[in-house]
Amino acid sequence: MARLFDVVRELSGQAAAISIPRPYIKFCEGNHTHAAVLSQLVFWSSTKADGEWFYKSNDELGTELCLTTDQVRYAVRQLKKRLGDVIQSRVKKANGVPTTHYQINGDRLVELLFPATEQDSQMDSVILPDGNGNITESNREDYQNHGSGNITDSSNRSKPYTNKQIPNAPSKLDADERQPVFQLVLNDKSLFPLYAEDVQALAGLYPAVDVHQQFRNMIGWLAANPRRRKTKSGIERFINSWLAKEQDRGYAVPAAAQPASKPKPDQRTQLKNKIRDLELEINNENQALLRAIDWGATQDSIDSSKRRIAEMSRQRQQLLDELGGRNGQ
Repeated sequence: MARLFDVVRELSGQAAAISIPRPYIKFCEGNHTHAAVLSQLVFWSSTKADGEWFYKSNDELGTELCLTTDQVRYAVRQLKKRLGDVIQSRVKKANGVPTTHYQINGDRLVELLFPATEQDSQMDSVILPDGNGNITESNREDYQNHGSGNITDSSNRSKPYTNKQIPNAPSKLDADERQPVFQLVLNDKSLFPLYAEDVQALAGLYPAVDVHQQFRNMIGWLAANPRRRKTKSGIERFINSWLAKEQDRGYAVPAAAQPASKPKPDQRTQLKNKIRDLELEINNENQALLRAIDWGATQDSIDSSKRRIAEMSRQRQQLLDELGGRNGQ
């Protein structure tokens, strides 16, 4: 079993071309994007000892496979659903930056890719390099090559990935299932999405911070400071720097749960800022709801968006009532 997984790992992830072994494509029911991500993760697992964790960011995987970060993030999420405990992931710091770490159970993956009744026949069709590092012609028909057309030695992994044949746009179904929790506007006016698992991971890294509120604060700050918005490559550093500062301040209790006290002169201004931030967030969520309806999103997605709008509207009214009470003091 271990030898078979070694063979599978040697098939996975090549540098001269983006090649996807046929068993991965079959396992992913024809979804080449998911199969490519699985192949690349298995390849990177081979750089570590069996059972050892390795780290790889979604941006790096996207660059290697000519995919967007969103495509990689969605593919990983679907692979984890399909494979169960075969792929384990956790967010830990790598080079000072929170990065996803993976662990792959090789034996369990082989059992899923090659069921017991098929292992002998599948082993016959496994593609192995010949003495010159090339794939033999007799086995070429069972191999899906998406690169330049030449299958090279599997150990040649130093060249950049240049394949453009894997689709870069997520399907309409993918877009429906990948609704971001927050979106931060960048300097080019595009939006940087943050999904539930991203927010959850950051909440674990900064336990003394009300992460949801801080993302609302970031949205308001970026709206009010268009000249200081961040690039796509710099937005994650901005997020972590912001949350790290809040963590150092020790804001463990959300503002709504703090006991009321006699306001200081600047508390009215703070309340107004919070109300403005909520109004911006409500506006963003309303736009997202309209897009979801236009795209034919599921009813669950639409209802979830409506619930978020209702909750933010309730919070806004609560702040307005508090501001009105303080105006009368």
